[in-house]
Amino acid sequence: MGFLAGDRFEDEGGFENVGLSDHLVALQWVQDQITKSGGDPTKTTVMGQPAGASSIQHHITSNGGEGKTLPFQQVILQSPSFFPNVNRQEMDELYDSFLAVAGARDLDRLRQLNTSDIIWSNAVTTCYPGYGHFGYGPVVDSTYVPELTSELQRKSKFHQNITVMMLQLFPHFDATKLHELLNTLYPIPEDSDDEKANISQVAKALGDLAVNCNSYYHNKARNGKG
Repeated sequence: MGFLAGDRFEDEGGFENVGLSDHLVALQWVQDQITKSGGDPTKTTVMGQPAGASSIQHHITSNGGEGKTLPFQQVILQSPSFFPNVNRQEMDELYDSFLAVAGARDLDRLRQLNTSDIIWSNAVTTCYPGYGHFGYGPVVDSTYVPELTSELQRKSKFHQNITVMMLQLFPHFDATKLHELLNTLYPIPEDSDDEKANISQVAKALGDLAVNCNSYYHNKARNGKG
């Protein structure tokens, strides 16, 4: 339930990006306990790859770089992958699907279910979004995530005291615009007889969107160049 979101979810008393809050609780525990195992609380390093790295990016840009000091000082990001989730209607639809699979009428009832029911509903509804789209993930909530991470980094609104090691959704397009974009930037050879050519084309586009662009914005925000 860490990344349930949407207007209905909020209207019923839900808090978006709870998954990120869970991260903070765990990281703060590490920060508080690390000296007991010989660690240095001033040199705490977190590392993540794909989704984990993108979660760290959301923490680095949290609150637009203002507010409480983060419970870590160094990060290692490996191919940060994140598909911007900006469609509130889709969030509501996924929340409704989660409730239906769980057999709950609203958030209050959902909170009363046992862990196994929640895990099952999550597993089932994770498969609902189509190819190349992930329904669950961080969303802009106007507080902890005030804007997309790419925008926050472009505006230098991130926690400047974090040392970063980088190891190396679309805005709303209608079908015509998206088709034009794909064929211009990721053209399929005219003589191609590969029946999977269209999937290959989309995969390249999604690779740029989910991985390469995130790395580009992160590096540009810190080095002034892509």
